[in-house]
Formats: sequence, C-alpha cells, structure tokens
Amino acid sequence: MARALLLIIGLPLVEVAGFAVVGGRIGAAATVALTAATAAIGLYVVRWQGLGLARRFAAAFARDEAPVAEAVEGLALAVAGVLLLLPGFAGDLVGAALLVPPVRRAAAAWAVGRPKRQHHGLGRAHHPSA
Repeated sequence: MARALLLIIGLPLVEVAGFAVVGGRIGAAATVALTAATAAIGLYVVRWQGLGLARRFAAAFARDEAPVAEAVEGLALAVAGVLLLLPGFAGDLVGAALLVPPVRRAAAAWAVGRPKRQHHGLGRAHHPSA
C-alpha cells in the first residue's frame, strides 16, 4: 500500500520536475514538441514490435505450445506504450527501456518470478503464526 501511494504521489512530482528542468533549458514550446514526438515515435515502435510479437505468439500456437513468455512480454510492451503515451520524461525513459527486447524480457521474467504473498480477507497478509 505504501509503495502504491508513493508511486501515485511521487511519479507525478518527478514528471513535473522533469518538465520544469527540460522546459527551463529548451523552452516551453520545444518541451511540448519533444513530449509529442516521444509519444508518436514510441507508439510507432510499440506497434512495430507488437506485430513481431503477434507473429511469435501465432508461431507458438502453431507448435502447440503455450505462448506464456509472449503474453507476458506483450503485457510489458503494452505498459511501454502507455508510459510513452502519457506526458512525462521519467515515464518515457522507462517506456523506452521496455522497448529494448532484452530489457523487456528481463522485466517480464522479474515480474513473473517475484515471490507472491498470500492474502486472505480484506487485504491483510495471512501469517501462519497468527
């Protein structure tokens, strides 16, 4: 909960600071143009890579394999697209990093391999000793 709150409050503050720094150096109009350009270029690359991922997804089905890795990688690619579409330079950096296939695969592997905590009831973690 604390991490989610930190993300909800912290990320917009980082983005506003980024706009202030970049805008102070290159001007407001150039900052807006750069923001629009990163969104357009990023979405084009997401679409291009998504088509390749769709082909890999179909090939896995044709081999009678479950395309689990492709599905998780597709989710990471979708996250990259959202981050690139939203205005902000910090999100653009993370989104651009997720466009690099080895980085995206590592992020997907990390997300899938994270240990899960069991939750029971209203969001409280279940502790066997309790």
